Amino acid sequence: MAEIEVHELYGGEVKIDYYPKKHWYKRHGKNEFLTSMTAATGVVDKSNVLIPWAVRVYQEYMTDGIAEIGGDSISRKVVEALIEAGQNEHRKIKDKAADYGTQVHDFAEQFALWKTNRAEKPAVKQGMPNEVLAGINAFIDWYTAEDITFVNSEFLVYSRKYDYVGRADMLFRKNGDDGLYLGDYKTSKGIYDDMRFQVAGYRGAYEEEHKIKLAGHAIFRFDKETGAFDEPRYFTQKDYVADLAAARHCVALKGRLKQLEKEYRNSNK
Repeated sequence: MAEIEVHELYGGEVKIDYYPKKHWYKRHGKNEFLTSMTAATGVVDKSNVLIPWAVRVYQEYMTDGIAEIGGDSISRKVVEALIEAGQNEHRKIKDKAADYGTQVHDFAEQFALWKTNRAEKPAVKQGMPNEVLAGINAFIDWYTAEDITFVNSEFLVYSRKYDYVGRADMLFRKNGDDGLYLGDYKTSKGIYDDMRFQVAGYRGAYEEEHKIKLAGHAIFRFDKETGAFDEPRYFTQKDYVADLAAARHCVALKGRLKQLEKEYRNSNK
């Protein structure tokens, strides 16, 4: 039987079933799945970032391969072999790189859970790659320098008004101030538009439920290739207003696309 967590929000007025292994959200007691902010912002086209990167990886693979094999004397068969092998090079790099970033990401998540008394202290394991250790150390340095207090971690947010759900990574204070910030971890090469919309959507849902204004929100990026952790990217109030509006439009667009898909299926039965 699938593992299910029942989350109560809005003082118990809203109950949501969460399936952690599948990252599904469903209205409690109803056969009705909710639109997640991740799924909604998935409508944002990311090909303008991913395609040039994959092409660049392929070009580097071909250039290095030709130079290593023999330059001007290379045969047609060797070129064809390089072309075939190079087609999957971006996937290999992605899989290997994600391992570094994901390990640092996982440590940071566990660290926040530990600080909010919801998990054991994460261990720095013997034999961890230097890239992972450097990322972990940078994260701890940030935590110490900013005098961070984690208030909550790995919690559901839901907007009753716009009907979307999500799972935020953490709520924190910094420098001993009273202001609350919402933070989200990302393992990537950069901070992309859909990420901005997603975390703004989380903040909007949290503020709606709790009827408060947060001091801000930030994205914590762990480099996909090196595992490196940079300073978190904080967003201005102006950014927040614009990005939240975009997030809500993504929800509406996702909903309409689902309606059209259902109509198309029914018309072809």
